Amino acid sequence: MLAEILGNAWHLYRKHFVLITAITLIVWGPLEFLSGYMDTYVFDPEDMHRSFKFYQFLDNFFGIIAIGATVALVEASTLGQQVTLGGSFSAGLQAWGRLWWSRFLSMLLIVLGLVALILPGIYLLVRLSQVETLAVCESISGPTAMRRSFELTKGQFWPLFGLGMLFLLMVVLYFGVLLVPALLFPEYENWLLDAGIALVSDVVFAYATVAGYTTYNWLVGKQSSQLNQTSPPQWPATGVQ
Repeated sequence: MLAEILGNAWHLYRKHFVLITAITLIVWGPLEFLSGYMDTYVFDPEDMHRSFKFYQFLDNFFGIIAIGATVALVEASTLGQQVTLGGSFSAGLQAWGRLWWSRFLSMLLIVLGLVALILPGIYLLVRLSQVETLAVCESISGPTAMRRSFELTKGQFWPLFGLGMLFLLMVVLYFGVLLVPALLFPEYENWLLDAGIALVSDVVFAYATVAGYTTYNWLVGKQSSQLNQTSPPQWPATGVQ
Protein backbone atom coordinates (compact mmCIF):
# COMPACT_ATOMS: atom_id res chain seq x y z
CA MET A 1 0.00 0.00 0.00
CA LEU A 2 2.70 2.50 1.02
CA ALA A 3 4.90 1.60 -1.93
CA GLU A 4 1.99 1.98 -4.36
CA ILE A 5 0.90 5.36 -3.00
CA LEU A 6 4.41 6.80 -2.74
CA GLY A 7 5.46 5.36 -6.09
CA ASN A 8 2.46 6.82 -7.91
CA ALA A 9 3.01 10.15 -6.14
CA TRP A 10 6.66 10.22 -7.18
CA HIS A 11 5.73 9.42 -10.79
CA LEU A 12 3.20 12.30 -10.93
CA TYR A 13 5.49 14.70 -9.04
CA ARG A 14 8.42 13.99 -11.35
CA LYS A 15 6.28 14.04 -14.51
CA HIS A 16 4.78 17.45 -13.70
CA PHE A 17 7.65 18.88 -11.65
CA VAL A 18 7.92 22.05 -13.75
CA LEU A 19 4.21 22.89 -13.45
CA ILE A 20 4.09 21.96 -9.76
CA THR A 21 7.13 24.16 -9.14
CA ALA A 22 5.52 27.02 -11.07
CA ILE A 23 2.32 26.74 -8.99
CA THR A 24 4.33 26.72 -5.76
CA LEU A 25 6.52 29.67 -6.71
CA ILE A 26 3.59 31.80 -7.90
CA VAL A 27 1.59 31.24 -4.72
CA TRP A 28 4.28 30.85 -2.07
CA GLY A 29 6.96 33.16 -3.48
CA PRO A 30 5.31 36.40 -2.27
CA LEU A 31 4.09 34.69 0.92
CA GLU A 32 7.51 33.43 2.03
CA PHE A 33 9.22 36.77 1.42
CA LEU A 34 6.40 38.65 3.16
CA SER A 35 6.63 36.28 6.12
CA GLY A 36 10.41 36.68 6.27
CA TYR A 37 10.16 40.47 6.11
CA MET A 38 7.56 40.56 8.89
CA ASP A 39 9.66 38.28 11.11
CA THR A 40 12.75 40.47 10.63
CA TYR A 41 11.40 44.03 10.62
CA VAL A 42 7.96 43.96 12.24
CA PHE A 43 7.65 41.17 14.79
CA ASP A 44 9.73 40.85 17.93
CA PRO A 45 12.37 38.15 17.25
CA GLU A 46 11.34 36.48 20.52
CA ASP A 47 7.63 36.51 19.62
CA MET A 48 7.46 33.14 17.87
CA HIS A 49 3.75 32.84 18.60
CA ARG A 50 2.88 35.94 16.59
CA SER A 51 5.15 34.84 13.74
CA PHE A 52 3.53 31.39 13.68
CA LYS A 53 0.01 32.84 13.68
CA PHE A 54 0.85 35.14 10.77
CA TYR A 55 2.32 32.25 8.78
CA GLN A 56 -0.79 30.15 9.49
CA PHE A 57 -2.95 33.03 8.27
CA LEU A 58 -1.02 33.13 4.99
CA ASP A 59 -1.26 29.37 4.61
CA ASN A 60 -4.96 29.11 5.41
CA PHE A 61 -6.07 31.96 3.17
CA PHE A 62 -3.57 31.86 0.29
CA GLY A 63 -1.46 28.72 0.53
CA ILE A 64 -4.50 26.51 -0.02
CA ILE A 65 -4.69 27.85 -3.59
CA ALA A 66 -1.47 25.94 -4.32
CA ILE A 67 -2.98 22.80 -2.80
CA GLY A 68 -6.11 23.10 -4.91
CA ALA A 69 -4.17 23.79 -8.11
CA THR A 70 -1.71 20.94 -7.52
CA VAL A 71 -4.44 18.40 -6.75
CA ALA A 72 -6.41 19.52 -9.81
CA LEU A 73 -3.29 19.16 -11.95
CA VAL A 74 -2.45 15.59 -10.90
CA GLU A 75 -6.10 14.54 -11.06
CA ALA A 76 -6.36 15.80 -14.64
CA SER A 77 -3.17 13.92 -15.50
CA THR A 78 -4.45 10.71 -13.91
CA LEU A 79 -7.72 10.97 -15.84
CA GLY A 80 -5.85 11.53 -19.09
CA GLN A 81 -7.05 15.11 -19.46
CA GLN A 82 -5.07 18.09 -20.70
CA VAL A 83 -2.81 19.54 -18.01
CA THR A 84 -2.16 23.29 -18.07
CA LEU A 85 -0.98 25.87 -15.56
CA GLY A 86 -3.98 28.12 -16.19
CA GLY A 87 -6.49 25.29 -15.90
CA SER A 88 -4.92 24.08 -12.67
CA PHE A 89 -5.01 27.56 -11.14
CA SER A 90 -8.60 28.03 -12.25
CA ALA A 91 -9.62 24.79 -10.53
CA GLY A 92 -7.63 25.74 -7.42
CA LEU A 93 -9.31 29.14 -7.18
CA GLN A 94 -12.75 27.61 -7.71
CA ALA A 95 -12.08 25.19 -4.87
CA TRP A 96 -10.84 27.93 -2.51
CA GLY A 97 -14.06 28.27 -0.54
CA ARG A 98 -14.51 24.51 -0.21
CA LEU A 99 -10.90 24.07 0.86
CA TRP A 100 -11.06 26.84 3.45
CA TRP A 101 -14.34 25.68 4.99
CA SER A 102 -13.28 22.01 5.05
CA ARG A 103 -9.90 22.82 6.59
CA PHE A 104 -11.44 25.14 9.19
CA LEU A 105 -14.03 22.62 10.42
CA SER A 106 -11.72 19.61 10.36
CA MET A 107 -8.86 21.42 12.12
CA LEU A 108 -11.27 22.77 14.74
CA LEU A 109 -12.42 19.22 15.49
CA ILE A 110 -8.85 17.89 15.52
CA VAL A 111 -7.65 20.62 17.89
CA LEU A 112 -10.54 19.91 20.24
CA GLY A 113 -9.61 16.24 20.15
CA LEU A 114 -5.97 17.02 20.92
CA VAL A 115 -6.93 19.32 23.76
CA ALA A 116 -9.27 16.69 25.20
CA LEU A 117 -7.06 13.62 25.39
CA ILE A 118 -4.54 13.86 22.51
CA LEU A 119 -5.40 10.37 21.20
CA PRO A 120 -8.82 11.43 19.87
CA GLY A 121 -7.07 14.26 18.05
CA ILE A 122 -4.62 11.85 16.40
CA TYR A 123 -7.50 9.56 15.44
CA LEU A 124 -9.40 12.45 13.88
CA LEU A 125 -6.26 13.71 12.12
CA VAL A 126 -6.03 10.38 10.27
CA ARG A 127 -9.75 9.94 9.59
CA LEU A 128 -10.13 13.52 8.30
CA SER A 129 -6.93 13.45 6.24
CA GLN A 130 -8.83 13.43 2.93
CA VAL A 131 -11.03 16.51 3.32
CA GLU A 132 -8.86 18.87 1.27
CA THR A 133 -8.42 16.42 -1.60
CA LEU A 134 -12.16 15.74 -1.54
CA ALA A 135 -12.89 19.47 -1.72
CA VAL A 136 -11.09 19.52 -5.08
CA CYS A 137 -11.83 16.10 -6.56
CA GLU A 138 -15.45 15.66 -5.50
CA SER A 139 -16.44 19.33 -5.12
CA ILE A 140 -17.75 18.83 -1.59
CA SER A 141 -16.91 20.71 1.59
CA GLY A 142 -17.49 21.08 5.29
CA PRO A 143 -19.42 18.31 7.08
CA THR A 144 -20.07 16.51 3.78
CA ALA A 145 -16.34 16.27 3.06
CA MET A 146 -15.69 15.18 6.64
CA ARG A 147 -18.29 12.39 6.44
CA ARG A 148 -16.89 11.28 3.08
CA SER A 149 -13.35 11.22 4.52
CA PHE A 150 -14.55 8.99 7.36
CA GLU A 151 -16.23 6.76 4.79
CA LEU A 152 -13.09 6.42 2.67
CA THR A 153 -10.70 5.85 5.57
CA LYS A 154 -12.89 3.25 7.32
CA GLY A 155 -10.76 0.22 8.16
CA GLN A 156 -7.59 1.96 6.94
CA PHE A 157 -6.52 3.79 10.10
CA TRP A 158 -3.24 1.99 10.71
CA PRO A 159 -1.96 2.07 7.10
CA LEU A 160 -2.75 5.80 6.94
CA PHE A 161 -1.24 6.39 10.37
CA GLY A 162 1.93 4.63 9.19
CA LEU A 163 2.00 6.80 6.08
CA GLY A 164 1.66 9.91 8.24
CA MET A 165 4.48 8.79 10.52
CA LEU A 166 6.69 8.16 7.49
CA PHE A 167 6.08 11.69 6.21
CA LEU A 168 6.71 13.10 9.69
CA LEU A 169 10.07 11.30 9.80
CA MET A 170 10.94 12.63 6.35
CA VAL A 171 10.11 16.20 7.44
CA VAL A 172 12.22 15.89 10.62
CA LEU A 173 15.19 14.55 8.65
CA TYR A 174 14.79 17.24 5.99
CA PHE A 175 14.79 20.10 8.48
CA GLY A 176 17.59 18.42 10.43
CA VAL A 177 19.74 18.63 7.31
CA LEU A 178 18.74 22.27 6.75
CA LEU A 179 19.73 23.20 10.30
CA VAL A 180 23.33 22.03 9.89
CA PRO A 181 24.51 24.95 7.66
CA ALA A 182 22.66 27.44 9.88
CA LEU A 183 24.45 26.11 12.97
CA LEU A 184 27.85 25.96 11.28
CA PHE A 185 27.67 29.34 9.54
CA PRO A 186 25.38 31.64 11.58
CA GLU A 187 27.10 34.74 10.17
CA TYR A 188 25.49 34.10 6.78
CA GLU A 189 21.95 34.11 8.16
CA ASN A 190 19.75 36.54 6.20
CA TRP A 191 15.99 36.87 5.92
CA LEU A 192 16.12 36.83 2.11
CA LEU A 193 18.17 33.64 2.16
CA ASP A 194 15.82 32.12 4.73
CA ALA A 195 12.80 32.98 2.57
CA GLY A 196 14.50 31.43 -0.46
CA ILE A 197 15.24 28.22 1.46
CA ALA A 198 11.64 28.13 2.70
CA LEU A 199 10.44 28.46 -0.89
CA VAL A 200 12.60 25.51 -1.97
CA SER A 201 11.09 23.57 0.94
CA ASP A 202 7.60 24.43 -0.32
CA VAL A 203 8.47 22.89 -3.69
CA VAL A 204 9.77 19.76 -1.96
CA PHE A 205 6.71 19.47 0.27
CA ALA A 206 4.40 19.74 -2.75
CA TYR A 207 5.19 16.03 -3.07
CA ALA A 208 3.08 15.50 0.06
CA THR A 209 0.13 17.18 -1.66
CA VAL A 210 0.54 14.84 -4.64
CA ALA A 211 0.78 11.89 -2.22
CA GLY A 212 -2.47 13.09 -0.63
CA TYR A 213 -4.13 12.72 -4.02
CA THR A 214 -2.64 9.27 -4.72
CA THR A 215 -3.79 8.20 -1.23
CA TYR A 216 -7.30 9.38 -2.10
CA ASN A 217 -7.13 7.49 -5.40
CA TRP A 218 -6.00 4.33 -3.60
CA LEU A 219 -8.80 4.63 -1.03
CA VAL A 220 -11.44 5.11 -3.74
CA GLY A 221 -10.14 2.03 -5.58
CA LYS A 222 -10.13 0.05 -2.34
CA GLN A 223 -13.69 1.09 -1.57
CA SER A 224 -14.88 0.19 -5.09
CA SER A 225 -13.33 -3.27 -4.90
CA GLN A 226 -14.96 -3.90 -1.51
CA LEU A 227 -18.36 -2.85 -2.85
CA ASN A 228 -17.97 -5.16 -5.84
CA GLN A 229 -17.10 -8.06 -3.55
CA THR A 230 -20.12 -7.52 -1.29
CA SER A 231 -22.70 -6.77 -4.00
CA PRO A 232 -24.98 -9.70 -4.95
CA PRO A 233 -24.31 -11.41 -8.30
CA GLN A 234 -26.28 -10.12 -11.27
CA TRP A 235 -27.80 -13.14 -13.01
CA PRO A 236 -28.55 -12.85 -16.72
CA ALA A 237 -32.20 -12.68 -17.71
CA THR A 238 -33.58 -16.04 -18.90
CA GLY A 239 -36.76 -14.76 -20.45
CA VAL A 240 -38.79 -17.06 -18.17
CA GLN A 241 -41.72 -15.26 -16.58
